[in-house]
Amino acid sequence: MSEKKEIVELTGTCVDIYYFDKRDPTNTWCSIQIEKDRECMTPAELEALTHGFPTRQQCVGYIPRGDLVTGLHYRMMGYYKLDKKYGMQFWPQQWIQSRPLSRHAIVCYLTHYCPGVGETIANRMVDKFGEDQVVYVLKNEPHRVAKEISGISEETAVQIALTLIQIQSTQETMMELRGMLKGRGFPEESYKLIIEKWGASAPDTIKANPFCLMAKHIPGAGWSRCNTMWEEWGLPLDSLTRQMFGVFHIMNSSVDDHTWFLIDDVSEALGGLVATNVKPEAAISEGIKEGWLAEITVDGQRWISTCEKASDEEVIVDFLTSCLCKKEE
Repeated sequence: MSEKKEIVELTGTCVDIYYFDKRDPTNTWCSIQIEKDRECMTPAELEALTHGFPTRQQCVGYIPRGDLVTGLHYRMMGYYKLDKKYGMQFWPQQWIQSRPLSRHAIVCYLTHYCPGVGETIANRMVDKFGEDQVVYVLKNEPHRVAKEISGISEETAVQIALTLIQIQSTQETMMELRGMLKGRGFPEESYKLIIEKWGASAPDTIKANPFCLMAKHIPGAGWSRCNTMWEEWGLPLDSLTRQMFGVFHIMNSSVDDHTWFLIDDVSEALGGLVATNVKPEAAISEGIKEGWLAEITVDGQRWISTCEKASDEEVIVDFLTSCLCKKEE
């Protein structure tokens, strides 16, 4: 039986990042040093702090390059594990950049993300608005920023506000997505693609219909994985949406690579796939209405295809027809 790991929160500033495999940039195994916030410290660490000793926590794991930036503040969810050689290590499972707590972290945060802001202007902003309020003012009062910070135009101030608001929304979304999809086999690239497609509404969209990941060709989103989420989240097993995506999956994953399939054959395959109150005709109608499926009748027989495959075939036919016409001319 695997050891149960207690998930806890760690907050602090990233002070060092070490990626060990210099020859393989795809290997994201790394060691990180986090300077812990006071609220995360043990009594012994707090005592050490009074004597001027740094209180840093070693974190290890697989973190994509560029996700963490030295000098910025992060909130991490993960577990502690005792290593015989290196002592107690923290293994982050989720991470999100949070509001910086130190002046140094704030300056790093502003210079890293804000257009037109270098270290000098960032320090000027902190001096003017204070460590506790500077990020709030930059996001919510761009006119004030342009007026009170020399070197920042009205246009730049508005762009800074939009950038910081977008970052906040994206990172909160990233945290929630990691919680939903972690351990389900989705590659790292999937998270950014999901946010690009649905933005801050991504978690709610996926919770309502995990098959949307498959429909949008998100890496790692096959029928089995999406169906597992559907069942685990208690969505109705006899839903026409689930059956419609079952039809979509049957045709899209055919090893014969056909474009058109007999409706009777697909209906039979659907029964083996969903096995609960199967309604193939209704599911196919739903797919046609929603723009996922296409239907034609040839010699009295009904055929269906995914709209994507049908559209590709139409382009090929048009091209071949055009070539024949030119040849006859």
